[in-house]
Amino acid sequence: MLKSLKFIIPPIAILTVAGLVGFIGKGFASDQPEKTAFSDYLKATSQNSPGQGKSLIPHNAVSIDGLNLSSFSIPIFLTPDARGIRSYQGTSLSGILKPSDEKIWFMMNGNQPQGIVVANRTEPVKMGGKNRSKDLMRLYKAAKASVKRDHEIRYFEFEGQGIFVAGTGKHEIVYLSQGAAKLLNLPAGKKLSPSDVITGMKNRLQSFPR
Repeated sequence: MLKSLKFIIPPIAILTVAGLVGFIGKGFASDQPEKTAFSDYLKATSQNSPGQGKSLIPHNAVSIDGLNLSSFSIPIFLTPDARGIRSYQGTSLSGILKPSDEKIWFMMNGNQPQGIVVANRTEPVKMGGKNRSKDLMRLYKAAKASVKRDHEIRYFEFEGQGIFVAGTGKHEIVYLSQGAAKLLNLPAGKKLSPSDVITGMKNRLQSFPR
């Protein structure tokens, strides 16, 4: 069974997503799934619903004029489960993160991010999120300025909120998205040590056990 494609869209539009199922499934298992996701997003944003004559996704969600997929992507890493995080004794995030087959791209209008696309090697995973893309782009630029090589930048999510790690080992610098900062009670968009972030994650899991 094909994985359901997730749109990150305003809550008001959630009820209309069921109408997209007919055509967003086309092109799955593509050689370039990120382009499939991007193409489907453009169609979903601009195509009119036959019954209502309205866009399936509100036009104010993102303007598709001049929208392009970024030429770069960022690998997405995974954390262990809550028990694995709580029992981790290391001080670097590289010791706890594991690679996945997913990557994140930005949907760009010129130099301005207008959304994100997440895909694995064979199919799209999710797309949308204009406001979130702006936050993540700021973090990506900060992380990129902190390293000499792009492959030293990693992205992961904690409870669904984005976190960037720049560098490896003793030279790691961590940047939290606004959502992650609220969860961990740490500043957003600032240089943080991995040990502070790991402690924040453990404290969060201690306060809200799962």
